This record gives sequence, C-alpha cells and structure tokens, in this order.
Amino acid sequence: MNDTTCARPSGRCALRALRPRGGLIGACGLLLALFLQAMLSLPLASPSYDEPYDVARGYAYARGADLRMQQEHPVLVDGLGGLMLLLMPELTPPEQVPGWDDAHLYQFSQHLMWRLGHDVDKMMFLVRFPMVLLAMLLAAMVYRWAAEMHCAAGGLLALGLLVFNPNIVAHARVFSTDLGAACFGTVALYTWWRWMRTPSAARLAAAALALGLALAAKTSNLTLLALLIAFTLLYGLEERWRWSRLVAAIAVMGGGALLVLWALYRFEFRPAPHWTGTVPVPATSYWEALAWLQEQMRLGRSAFLGGRYTDWGWWYYFLVVFLIKTPLPFLGLLALAALLHVARRTRRAPPASAVLWFYPLLYFVTSAFSTLNLGYRHILPVVPAMTLFAARVVDWPGLWRRPGRVALAVLAVWLVVGSAAIFPYHLTYFNELVGGPANGYRWLVDSNLDWGQGLKHLKRYLDAEGIDDVWLAYFGSGDPGYYGIRHRSVFEPGSGRLVAEVNRANPQPGWYAISATVLQGPYSDNPDLFDWFRRHQPTAYIGYSILMYHVEPESDPSGWLGVCYAPDVSLGESELTHLLGCTDLRVVGFDCAQAWLLPAGDEPGWYLVPASRYGPTMLSGSVLAEADVVYRQRGLRGGPAFTVYKAPGGWALDEAYLEGQAWTSPALAPTDDDPLSALSLPVDLGGELALLGFQLSTPSARPGETIEVTTAWRVEALPASLELSLFVHLVDSVQAVSVGDGLGFSAVQWSLSDVLIQRNRLTVPADLPGGRYWVEVGVYSLVSGIRHPVLQEGQSIADRVLLGAVDVTR
Repeated sequence: MNDTTCARPSGRCALRALRPRGGLIGACGLLLALFLQAMLSLPLASPSYDEPYDVARGYAYARGADLRMQQEHPVLVDGLGGLMLLLMPELTPPEQVPGWDDAHLYQFSQHLMWRLGHDVDKMMFLVRFPMVLLAMLLAAMVYRWAAEMHCAAGGLLALGLLVFNPNIVAHARVFSTDLGAACFGTVALYTWWRWMRTPSAARLAAAALALGLALAAKTSNLTLLALLIAFTLLYGLEERWRWSRLVAAIAVMGGGALLVLWALYRFEFRPAPHWTGTVPVPATSYWEALAWLQEQMRLGRSAFLGGRYTDWGWWYYFLVVFLIKTPLPFLGLLALAALLHVARRTRRAPPASAVLWFYPLLYFVTSAFSTLNLGYRHILPVVPAMTLFAARVVDWPGLWRRPGRVALAVLAVWLVVGSAAIFPYHLTYFNELVGGPANGYRWLVDSNLDWGQGLKHLKRYLDAEGIDDVWLAYFGSGDPGYYGIRHRSVFEPGSGRLVAEVNRANPQPGWYAISATVLQGPYSDNPDLFDWFRRHQPTAYIGYSILMYHVEPESDPSGWLGVCYAPDVSLGESELTHLLGCTDLRVVGFDCAQAWLLPAGDEPGWYLVPASRYGPTMLSGSVLAEADVVYRQRGLRGGPAFTVYKAPGGWALDEAYLEGQAWTSPALAPTDDDPLSALSLPVDLGGELALLGFQLSTPSARPGETIEVTTAWRVEALPASLELSLFVHLVDSVQAVSVGDGLGFSAVQWSLSDVLIQRNRLTVPADLPGGRYWVEVGVYSLVSGIRHPVLQEGQSIADRVLLGAVDVTR
C-alpha cells in the first residue's frame, strides 16, 4: 500500500532541488548541531526534581535486578541510565543504601545521590548520555521518514525543526522518560508506516518490536497500541485483506509488543492486586504503575497557568502550553501545513500517513481530560509527528517561488537564533507570544520552567556577585549544600511553613533566591506566600528558573497597622508579627464595613483588609483606590483572604470628605419658617471629637431606599468615657423616623489627631409619607445616653448637628 511519493519542487526551483547525497550531508550537520547543544549544556544543570528518583529506579533495576521501585515509570529508559551506572563500580551496592529494604524511593534516592559521598556530576553525566543518543536516534528517524515522504528537502526541514526546538534539546539532556517516549513512539509509528506501505513479515516484526519498546518507555504510549491496532484494522479492511490475515497481523503486532514489554520486565509473573487480585499476570509492575497513575488522576494534582490554580486540570492547558512554548516559526509552518492539508483533502480514505495528524489530535483530545497538568514534557511524544506533518509544506509549489524561499529563510534564521539565544537554558524556553523566557514564570512553572535544575547556575551567580548569604526558597530534590551554596532556607525543616525570620508581607533586608515554582506556589497550602516578591521586579533571573531579589532596608519604617475587622479573618498577635515582622507597631482595629481610620502622625503604615471588606461601594474601595498593594492572600486553599496596603506618612483626608454645610436649629426638622443657623466646619462636639465634613448619598429618596451618611471626625481629646457612639437619624418634626447609629472605631483605641471616616445607613420606612426630612448626627454615651454638646467658642449651643434635608417622594 504505497500511498506516498517523493514530491519535488516544481518550476525553475526544481533545478536546485537537493539531491539525496546533499541531503545526507546537511542532515549530518544538523545532527552534529543537536549533539553539541545537548552535550555542551548537559553538565551545566543540576539534577531536576525527578532525576534522582529515576536514577534510583534505574540503579535498582540494573544493579539489583529489582522492580520494587518502578512505582510510576516503566523500566526501559530508567534501565538504560541504570546500565550506564555500572561504569561506576565505586557506587554503594543498592542493598547497602538506606531505604532499600522497604523500597522507600525517596530515602533510597536521597542517600544514593547526596549522602554517601558519590560523585553526583559523574552519575548525572552517565545517566543523561543515553538521552542524548536517543535524541540523535529520534532526529535521524525524523529525517529519514520525512525524506521518504518529501525527499531530501522535506527531510532537512523536519530535522531542522526538531534540532532547533528548545523543548527537544532540553529533554535530550534530562534523564527522564519523556524523550524516550517520544523517540520510541516515533520509531514505532515509522516502522508501522513502512509495514503498511509494503507489508512483509520482517517489517511486521520490526513494528511489533518498536511498539513494545514504546510501551516500555512510558505508560502514555499505550495510546499507540490502541491507535495502531485501529489503523491496521481500518486499512486492512480498505485493502480487502482476508480476515485471517488481518487478525494474524494484529495479533503478531500486539502480542509481539507485549512480549517485548514482558521481556524487559525480566518475565515478571505475579499477582497484580489493583487489576487481577491474586491472579498472576505478566509484567506485573507495569500494570501496577498504570494503576498508580490512574489513582493520581483520580486524586488530581495542583497546577498553575497564568496566575490561576486548579487541582483538576484545565481542558485547554496543554494547548496553551504548546502555543507559548513552541517556537513561532514551527507554529507558522505547522499552520500552513494544516491549511494545505485541508485544501487538498480528497474524498478517498486517508493514507497511512494520516497517523501524523491523527495521533497528535487524539493525544491533545485525551489530554483535555487529564487532571495531571504538569508540563510540555507530557505532550513531547507527539512533537515529532507534528514536525513531520509540518514538513509537508515543501510539497507546496508556492514555497519555492522567491517570496516563499525568502520567508522560509527568515523562519529558519529566526528558529536558529531563538535556539542559540536560550542556550544553555532550553527547558525555560517561551516564545514571543508571552515575551520570552523572562516572562515564563508568570505563565507556567514546574517542568515547563523550573524543575530544580538551577542550583549550579545559582552557585555561579552568587560567586560572581560575591554574595555569601542568601535566603533560599528552592523547588527541587537536590542538595544546595552539595554545590557549596551558603544559604538559609526560608522554610522550616520538612515543612512548607516559613521560618519566623521570613515575613511574607514585609521581608527583612537581604538577598532572596526563589525558585519560580515556589514563587507561584501551586504546591503550597498558601499559594500566595511569596506574593510580596511577585509584586517586585527581580534583581536577576538565574537561568530564568530562579529569581533573585535584593530587599533594601526601609528608609522610613512603618509605625502602625490598621486592621479591618471581619468574621472570616481573625489574625492573632503572633500571626501579625509573622506577617509583618514588627513588634513595636501601633495596632488599631476598626470595622471597615462602616468606618475607616487615618492614624495620627507622619509615620507610614499598613492596612490589612479582608477580601470581604473591599469593594468599589465600600469605604475601603474609595479610600484605598490609589494605595499600593504590598501583599495579597487570596485564600485559595482555605486560609483567610486579605490584602495588605501601604499607606504613606501624613496621609491627608480626601477633600471630598471635608465638604458640606452643617446647621443647627431649635426645631427638630426645621421648615422654611423655623430658625436655622449655619455652623462652620470643623464642629466641636464635647471637646473630644470634631466633625470635619460629611457627604449625603442623595438629596431625595423613595420609601424602602437607603441613604448613606458619611462623616469625617478628628479626635481632639481622649474621651472621659470609653463607651461612645454616633447617632445618625432621619427626623421629622416630631421624632426620628429612621435610626442608623454606630461607631466603627472603639474609643478605647483613640489617639490624639486620629481621623475617622464613618459611614452610617438610614433606611426610609416603606410607609413614610412624602415630604422633607432632616439628617441629624451627634455623639452620645452608650452607658448614660447623654449627648455631647455642640460647642461654639466654648459654649454649648446644641446637642446635635443637622447635615441637610432629604426629600422623600412616593
């Protein structure tokens, strides 16, 4: 079933078409470029988060013939690294490493890597080197496949897209299953494709072998088993194969693949409790690892995307990851290939090469249901197929006209320069859609950017800058001390809690090195622990994965803290101290649902405002509209939600609160015939409070509506009685028809010259007749009910202040 031909450029450019020999020379050059990128950057990165665990699995498999630690991954890739460790006979035998007896993966890996005096750099070079070779094999396979479909030009284009894809280079020198899954998965697809083109027993056996290796590389490649069986059935029916031949072919391919898998598991045969109970099955550890993965999917895992968090994944996560971490030249050619594919679609059944677009499509569709949104590496297996699909643009005659050749050259230069510019930090690559790698931490973390690989980079930076003391918030399983990094951890030992010396809303002066994953906090009980740092520009980006901050001493330290009371936020004295790091603050509390305080003096300070007490219609929203947010805790995982604002020293009261004309009258609600005397602001009430100004929300209202009365006061003297309140009434000529008393700042906390903004609400009764009513305010004792006098030149002239008339209409 030969459904492809080697298309060549048409027109004058056909004379310049590459010959196979020229293509091979170019391919060798590109393969050398891949090899150099991987090998030169390989020793520069410290172990990523997962690598010590993979090293432990591989060492146990190769040296101890033990499968107990294959708790998550299949054996093939880990085993390749483990075999390389046999070149280090000085390594402690696995049975002598703590954690071996009970197969405790974390304990075993930590001792093997960091605590037994082994040469970690040598270990990492040995286990990573097979990844480089797998990357070379993958690249060679992509070139050959593309060249068979699209001649040498297509082969070189596909190879170039792969070689200068930073995501491929990044995983070409990381010891993990992801590059292995991409490599062996592509080999399986290619051998199957060749068998479908020209069926033979040898090619079928090769396809079965390759598929078995793919299954042993990563459990996600089980998708390939189902996909290739389905495509084999589809095309066998299309070619009118006999049922016996079709069933035999599927049995050989599927059965052969499973036999290869079983052989790599050393023909393990024992019960699989999660699948068969007490019934033995071949390759038990493989199926148990799959059960473990399903359990992780059921439980979900924290993920971060552009400032948002989830424990259950987003259907669009991997699509966004692909769009912002894939080079734009690649995306452009991929889009063009898709357009050409749609434009040239015919009615006949798709050829065998349809797997190149169907496999990635299927992968992205199934990934939409994944609750494990961990990173680009999880879609790495389909990148080669998309690369091959993009190479089909060479069959478009328009590409070989002058504008097309110029555009292709520009894209090639763009791709190469972008890959060279990110060296040696390929893992942290982000394209221009999000502003490049410097903005990557705002979008993605973990293995997309910060996988614990930055300790060596950090050490070089600290040495170059002469920094010998740093607060470190590191995401990874490595040991900073192994690399000679003198540091203090921001976390308590074995905990995600900050040490007492690190105050999350007011960090003490010094140097801070914070991993991007820790900064965004997807795995923390409080993802906003480092929100203060997120609001500041880093001093340096260490390999784009660790952000350096230099906190300078405050030139004008804060002297007070205003705490807004709310039922959902209750922070004790110790919690406030840990938050801000100050023990000598004047701490005042007030109910910001109805009041706001401007403390006396010229010292700057902070306000702590619960999320439930902030909004555009609240006092907090109007007073703090221009204030600087220094720390915000969103309460994402059950903690209190609040914001800390910085208030400058000598913060003046808004002029809007100093307006208004106050009055006094002997009539309760004066009419046009009653005497009415104007009062000059500020108005002295009992020598203890002065009314500075006021606002009425409306000059007219209907029954059932609410009138907001906002008043501003200044403390003139400490009160003789601490049980004080404000009365706010809507009155007619006889009585108060609506009462809205209240004071949101207890007199026990008053200090001379404090300014208080108070908001009270008056509800117009539903049965209130239409007419003119007045708003009156004043101060009174909650104990005796006695009102403070209104003083003018030291003489009492009234016991209330009239603020204005309100017309009630029905």
